[in-house]
This record gives sequence, C-alpha cells and structure tokens, in this order.
Amino acid sequence: MTALLPQYIYEYRKGVRRLFLFTMTVHEAHAVCRRLERETGIAVHVQAVGESKRNVFFGRRACIEVVRRIVDRPLCALTPEEDFIIGTLLGYDADQQCERFVKRQGLARRPDTDDCPLPEGCGREAQLEGCIPAPAADVARAA
Repeated sequence: MTALLPQYIYEYRKGVRRLFLFTMTVHEAHAVCRRLERETGIAVHVQAVGESKRNVFFGRRACIEVVRRIVDRPLCALTPEEDFIIGTLLGYDADQQCERFVKRQGLARRPDTDDCPLPEGCGREAQLEGCIPAPAADVARAA
C-alpha cells in the first residue's frame, strides 16, 4: 500500500487529484504520516477504523477541512449526500458518483412522464429520458 505513496504525492503535486485515501494498518498509517510530514503543503487527517486499521486522508487543506467536518463516523454510515461529496473530492468518476447517489437514495428513473409526480407532468419529455421523482420518505429511509 505504501508503495503507491510516491505516485500519489506526484499526482497531488501535478494537480491531477486533490484528495487521497488509504485504509491501512496502524503501523502503515504511522509510516505514511511520517512521510507526509516531510512534504510541505499536504494536509492529513487520520480516522480510526476499529482498533487495527486507519483511514488516512491527505491532500489540499480545504479538502481535508471538509473531510474533518463530514467524516466523523465510519464511511459506510455517511449519508448519501456526504458520500457523494467525499467520493467527488477523491476524484471518483462523476457519472458513477451520481448513479451511486441515486441508488443510495432509493430513487429510480421513471421510463415515461405519465408517472411524473407533478400534477401537470414535467413537460420535458424531449429533453429527458424520464423523470426522477422526489423520494417517498419510507423508500429513502429503507436504502
């Protein structure tokens, strides 16, 4: 895992990505943090994942500040909105992040506008492949 660190630092310095995440053992996390301390301008945030693992986020200070404010519990417990923000900052594919968000919200694309939740319909059939309705409260909670 730590073998990737020089490549990630290179990508950071070249502006390819702004935020990175490693999940690793406590021992590896200490080694990575020591290495990142030698690099100027790279902010770091470490999150405990149980007793033996750590999530090590590093990158631009503004991104790390967002991580500190959002990631205050296990990553699997983030809301769909928080998951979307973190995934986007980590540089994950925007289309895949959108699909993941919609799936986590329990939404489904409607195949036609007859099922549009608006009483008058959306009137945008030519522009859209379908409507994305507002989630029902019980559907959103079940996801």
